[in-house]
Amino acid sequence: MYNFRFWDKKHKKMLIVLSIDFDYGWVTTKRAEEKVDEILESGGHHCWSCDPEQDDSYETYTGILMLSTGLKDIHENYIYEGDILKCPFSPRNGIVYWDQGICSFNILLEDGSTHLFDTTGNYDYGRNIWDILGNVYENENMVSQKLLDKYMKGDFE
Repeated sequence: MYNFRFWDKKHKKMLIVLSIDFDYGWVTTKRAEEKVDEILESGGHHCWSCDPEQDDSYETYTGILMLSTGLKDIHENYIYEGDILKCPFSPRNGIVYWDQGICSFNILLEDGSTHLFDTTGNYDYGRNIWDILGNVYENENMVSQKLLDKYMKGDFE
C-alpha cells in the first residue's frame, strides 16, 4: 500500500493523506488540529466542510504530494520524498527524491552526487541507518541553498 503526505502551499502545513482521487484531482487529508480548534471556537459547524469530525479535501494543484519510501529512520518515522536526512556516507545532509529514470528513491547530497536509497535493506547496512532532520518545505535551512534549488528544479543529474 502506498503512503503519501501532502504539503499545503497556502497554509504551509504538512498533512497526512487519507485518499487521492487522480481522476478529479482531489486529495483528502486528516484535518489539522488547529483547524478543528478554529471550527469549534467559532461556534461549531453549519456545513460538511466545517464539521470538525470531517476530513479536509484539497485540489492536488494546491500542494505537493510526497510518496513514502516505505522505510523508517532510526526513530521509526517513515521517510518520504523531500525529507532531509543525515547521511552516514557524507558529512553533509541529503534530500530524498524519486528518480524516474531508474524507478527508485535516491538521496541528493550536498556535493551534487547521489546515493541510491536502498529500499530492500540489503546494502545500506540495514534499513534504519538514516535520521530524518526535517523536510524541504518546513526546514529548508538544514541544507544549502544550492542543494535546495537543485532539488526544487528537479535537477538530479
